[in-house]
Amino acid sequence: MSSIKLSGDSVRSYLRDIGRIPLLEHEEEILLGRQVQRLMEIKEIEDEMAVKSQDDLARILGITTLDLKRQLRAGTKAKDKMVTANLRLVVSVAKKYTKRNMELLDIIQEGTIGLVRGVEKFDPSRGYKFSTYAYWWIRQGITRAIAEKSRAIRLPIHITENLNKLKKAQRELSQINGEMPTVFQIADYLDYSVDEIKDLMCRSRQPTSLEIKIGENRDTALIDLLEDETQLPEMLLDRQSVKENIRDIIDELPEMQAAVIRMRYGIGEDVLEPMSMTSIGQVLNMSRDRVRTLENKALRYIRECPDSLVEYL
Repeated sequence: MSSIKLSGDSVRSYLRDIGRIPLLEHEEEILLGRQVQRLMEIKEIEDEMAVKSQDDLARILGITTLDLKRQLRAGTKAKDKMVTANLRLVVSVAKKYTKRNMELLDIIQEGTIGLVRGVEKFDPSRGYKFSTYAYWWIRQGITRAIAEKSRAIRLPIHITENLNKLKKAQRELSQINGEMPTVFQIADYLDYSVDEIKDLMCRSRQPTSLEIKIGENRDTALIDLLEDETQLPEMLLDRQSVKENIRDIIDELPEMQAAVIRMRYGIGEDVLEPMSMTSIGQVLNMSRDRVRTLENKALRYIRECPDSLVEYL
């Protein structure tokens, strides 16, 4: 409880501090933006030409060393002012990502890094408000940080962005239809293939630690309840052969039964891994009970086949 209170107090203190910072008028943004642009131009030339002293840099720029120092000082001050004046925007964006396994202050920090990058890239000659432009950079800074830090397994940035689109589509379709959307509906809504949506759903799953404590008293580690599946190479080869035979049998099943079995046991090139009955129901737009019924019918058929292979499913 104390850590939660501390975090909440820290956020309130931060919000109180940035609330005292005045916002910028559009004309101020243009003026400050030009000064920052000049600062970034000087920095770029300095880096590209590996200039060792301000005197050398001033000669390259065709100005005096005193003018160079003034421009650097003005640009740095303008950059700081643009950043601090837009910290409330960072908080506003950060609050939309508070359920992503990161503390709000950490999200704000990453959004601020994105804001700084936005200030450096801003071109005031284009005429749009800085806040409109900065929003994208703040959001990118936050989503990239979430992708890198909030998961045990780091996902590529483009996968994380697609996962965000998937979650947004699920929310919007749920509001429109009053129920959880199927994979087919999501695919149509996002103009993705069904396979792409299924792939994203698989990637969205968070791994579970084998050391996690479960049971009524939380005194048993999950790993203690798992069966040892260690197998000799010969057994693995036999299992692969059996799977090929299973595919042949599944091809004889009615279409929906075959689809359920393939998804339930992760059989086939289009199925990445075994899926739960609930997930299968979402894909096929049917209830969990209907999925179970189709699975049972399919398994009965397989058991009746000569040299039944059902134990290997």
